[in-house]
Amino acid sequence: AIERVTDGEALARARSALDDARHAQAREQRLATLGEHTARFAREARHPLASIAAFARRVHRALPEDHPDRESLEIVVREAERLERMVVEPLEAANPGPPRLKVENLNTLVQEAITRRGEALVRRRVRLLKRLSGDMPALLLDPERLRRAIEALVDHALDRVGVGGRVRIETRRSGTTALFELAHDAEGEPGDLIEQLFVPFASATQPVPTLGLSIAHQIVREHGGELRVRREGEWGAILSLALPIATNDDRRHGADRRRPRPDRRAARVR
Repeated sequence: AIERVTDGEALARARSALDDARHAQAREQRLATLGEHTARFAREARHPLASIAAFARRVHRALPEDHPDRESLEIVVREAERLERMVVEPLEAANPGPPRLKVENLNTLVQEAITRRGEALVRRRVRLLKRLSGDMPALLLDPERLRRAIEALVDHALDRVGVGGRVRIETRRSGTTALFELAHDAEGEPGDLIEQLFVPFASATQPVPTLGLSIAHQIVREHGGELRVRREGEWGAILSLALPIATNDDRRHGADRRRPRPDRRAARVR
């Protein structure tokens, strides 16, 4: 009787585990279907959002400085660009593609990111303080992905600062590290949120979604670097992107560190 009871309990547990597995499989299938629909929606939505932002920027540029609708159009442009990033960033994160490594200077990527966001800087009348060091080393990296990470930091600063705010961009070499820093003078995050900037949608109270910073953090880690945030003096937040130089040199020259083969012809002559 005891053996029968034990066997019955084991059979009940097996059936329960089988039901749980079936429910989990059905849930995964539903999530996969939902993911496919969401990705399709995102691909379809990015084009009208880009058109809305482009036409709003064109009208904004055509208005005189004292026009009463300028500020409203600025809000339309900013929110359209924000929605566009929210749609595009998950697609890029889900399909990053293989890395395309290339020897590049960090200053070049920073300048390209600033140029791409130049219109937004002018439109928001943001005062840019830029200081790029002249002794930055060439690094082996994926220029497209790392530039995307830098642009995510710039976008975050533009979302945080108000009209007429200040953004400081600096590059320098610190020992064996190539450093890029971006600071803005917006009101600082509360202490319990500043460390959550790199966590996707960590808090519903944040005015701007932080998925871009999360992707930037992932890209920097893929390059063997670190992305940190701190608060200092008059700056509400300082975002620091650090890439190791020594590791980069090892990767770049690793393929050339093969032992030279002995010259067999010279050996025969001897």
